[in-house]
Amino acid sequence: MPPIVDPANERLKDQWKCVNGHWLRCSFSKRLLASFMEGFKGEIDRESGRNTDLVEEVMLQYAGTAYVGVIEWWIKNGMPYPPRVIAKQVGALLGRTL
Repeated sequence: MPPIVDPANERLKDQWKCVNGHWLRCSFSKRLLASFMEGFKGEIDRESGRNTDLVEEVMLQYAGTAYVGVIEWWIKNGMPYPPRVIAKQVGALLGRTL
């Protein structure tokens, strides 16, 4: 699994608060999505047979956008849970998917 980006970082927190949603989606989210998708490539379970009929690109897009979406939701809603809680929750969900 790729390293967790720590959105609690004060500089990053300020960027999320100060810029409009368009920049957020077009710049930060795209880079974050690309990073996660690259990191998830080695995580897809092909050995159990449960993902054999699924296209890798679709799986990566699904998992990556879910991960980015949760991070965006978490920050936009004032980070209602500690970073470790979010990381554990998303990790468990991705483990069920990939």
